[in-house]
Amino acid sequence: MRVRWAAPIYRAPFADATLLASPEHGLCTDRSPSMRTTFTTHKGVRICVLDFSNITSEAEALRAIDEAKTIIGREPHSSVRTLTDVTGSRVTSAIRNALHELTKANKPYVVAGAVVGVTALQSVILRGIVQITGRRLVAKHTRVEAMEWLANEAKLDSASDAPA
Repeated sequence: MRVRWAAPIYRAPFADATLLASPEHGLCTDRSPSMRTTFTTHKGVRICVLDFSNITSEAEALRAIDEAKTIIGREPHSSVRTLTDVTGSRVTSAIRNALHELTKANKPYVVAGAVVGVTALQSVILRGIVQITGRRLVAKHTRVEAMEWLANEAKLDSASDAPA
């Protein structure tokens, strides 16, 4: 039997990776796991999307939160609008604390944020974060609704910045 190296042999549990056979290392991935923090543009407004959806592992949630903190921390102050999707994700006290820290750390960078997929418990946590940090965060039902709100907020911000 002949083995063809670098042929996909197993679909990995994350969307963008395929495990490959390698003569040197056995199995390896051809890509790292999908990044959960990315940027998109909606109606000319740059939006940072924190895709925390369907995370059920505390370790994965903490990694995603840390990734978001690092990426947003590289942006200019008062330049970021965030859309955070928590649909289908679980919350533990460690995750709640990490989200509080993320929100505090990102305060100099983020001017407005919308959160999607909030459960009743997550709604309580969101209100607590808003009260503690004084951040402009709102809950929205869908990503589209959140992006529309962020684009409208950006227009309002630019209108208030314009000379009279």
